[in-house]
Amino acid sequence: MNTLLPFQPDAMTPAQLAAVSYLARYSGHTHTLYSCQLRRWFAWCESNTLDPLVGIQRAHIELYIRHLGQAGLVASSVWT
Repeated sequence: MNTLLPFQPDAMTPAQLAAVSYLARYSGHTHTLYSCQLRRWFAWCESNTLDPLVGIQRAHIELYIRHLGQAGLVASSVWT
């Protein structure tokens, strides 16, 4: 059973608001997959003191992809 929480944009960071807005168009497995991927990206950015939306450069993306590989994801599951 899924429980919908009230939408509270004032309590969200700009990155969270962008993620919620992006995910709103998806449902089912696609929503679940994209949500998981965004949470993983946000967590990696937080652990590296990065804003997930502002100031990201190609080097950050390359490091993130390397991180995913080291976490055990096979290359074909890491979208570049």
